[in-house]
Amino acid sequence: MEAPLEPLVTMSDNYQARERIATVVRRTPLTSVESIDRVCGATVLLKEEYRQRTGSFKIRGAYNHISRLAPGTLVVAASAGNHAQGVALAAQIAGLEAVVFMPSNASLPKVQATRDYGAEVRFEVGALDDAVVAAKRWAAEHGAVFVPPFDDPHIIAGQGTLGLELHEQAPEARTILVPVGGGGLLAGVAVAYRALAPGTRVIGVEAAGAASMVASLAANEPRALSS
Repeated sequence: MEAPLEPLVTMSDNYQARERIATVVRRTPLTSVESIDRVCGATVLLKEEYRQRTGSFKIRGAYNHISRLAPGTLVVAASAGNHAQGVALAAQIAGLEAVVFMPSNASLPKVQATRDYGAEVRFEVGALDDAVVAAKRWAAEHGAVFVPPFDDPHIIAGQGTLGLELHEQAPEARTILVPVGGGGLLAGVAVAYRALAPGTRVIGVEAAGAASMVASLAANEPRALSS
């Protein structure tokens, strides 16, 4: 019988991440919108993470990862916008140089914001996946550290600090809806709620027209072997 897998991220990791990023991130508020409450027939609280530094939660994981790196480390990332800005600002605060690969069709305001936070931007023709491949290759060639957008324990733990805040701000909440892209935020929040409020449902949501997580899970479902 195989031994159970050790958890990738624990509550201890979430708490350590909160201490590490405390002086950098903002504790964003929860607000209620009456029109949404009426439609849902319930109280719906919105976490205003758009008021976070760089405009998204990405700075949480990026700083938790980058602040651990040794002085003089060259940081590399790939992103279409939000992770790019989080990495750029985190590297600037940590006193490190950052190079960010972005798709050639990335939003110009996000490209400019990434540059304004101090990162060098390099464009890659194609989709985001192409930028990721280019960034990893460039990092290997230059002895740099690639900072993943979501699939990394320090990134997940950093995003999980949002879950700690949510539970403190609304301990009575019984259902948490979390936007899903790569899954780092959802994983971090799930770790927090599994420990703090195991009876609370944590549900990942994504746009029907861009349901990458649903497609990924469907593609990786175990299939019965034919006899």
